[in-house]
Amino acid sequence: MRRYASLRGRREFALVLRRGRAWQAKYLVVTSFAPPRSNKVERSTARVGIVITKKVGTAVERNRLRRRCKAILDQTPIGDSSIWYVVQFRPAAAQLSYQNLQEQLEHALAGSVRAAGGARTRREIRSA
Repeated sequence: MRRYASLRGRREFALVLRRGRAWQAKYLVVTSFAPPRSNKVERSTARVGIVITKKVGTAVERNRLRRRCKAILDQTPIGDSSIWYVVQFRPAAAQLSYQNLQEQLEHALAGSVRAAGGARTRREIRSA
């Protein structure tokens, strides 16, 4: 069973990319966002979106990279269960071995959790 849910739709991806905190590794960027506490937003599980552009390679390479990323995320404990993540891969990521990809992704996830941990949205700051 997955430890996370998938981000769905353009709005959720845009929200994370616009308001989140980015953590860069050599081959990927992880942006994390702690959504505001409200009844409308489900906060029980982490949510993850994966972005792999056509610059990365052929469809076969992109799908392999996506499957590897999901396998790594299934094995890796994802810090706070209420944070949303977007993982963006750079073109050179398609050439990485599974072990190197795992190291890069775990390092970036750990950094993004630290960056997003204390982050609050403007609305939360005003209401506090």
